[in-house]
Amino acid sequence: MSTSHRTFEGECHCGAIGYVYLTAIAPESWNVRACQCSFCRAHAVRTTSDPSGSVQFTERLRGALHPYRFGQMTADFLVCRTCGVYVGASIATRGVRFLLVAWLFKTFGPALAPMIEKRIGIFALLFVVILVGGFIAASMMH
Repeated sequence: MSTSHRTFEGECHCGAIGYVYLTAIAPESWNVRACQCSFCRAHAVRTTSDPSGSVQFTERLRGALHPYRFGQMTADFLVCRTCGVYVGASIATRGVRFLLVAWLFKTFGPALAPMIEKRIGIFALLFVVILVGGFIAASMMH
């Protein structure tokens, strides 16, 4: 670990969830964002990120960390089950979903947009199953 990295610790209101954010970016240089979706506006969410940094969440009360998905299901919003505070978001599958939607649009055209938006979670799951299945099948052929 570089000595230039700084650690920032915090927790939700009730203390059931803690977090440690490790970054080399000085706070005055953080790019703080405010999403305009209904969830983020209701929770007054402000976010930042560091692709070279890391964040670790700790459940101090078992079952307190609740991943919540809504709308197009592009992210897991991490919320405390006890006090309701938003503590972070995980967007690990964003790239896969983007590629899947781009392929569906290219293959079937924009007329499918309403169906794709409504069922993106199912399409993403099927895509991952087919992708993993293909890798398994290819590995068995050798």
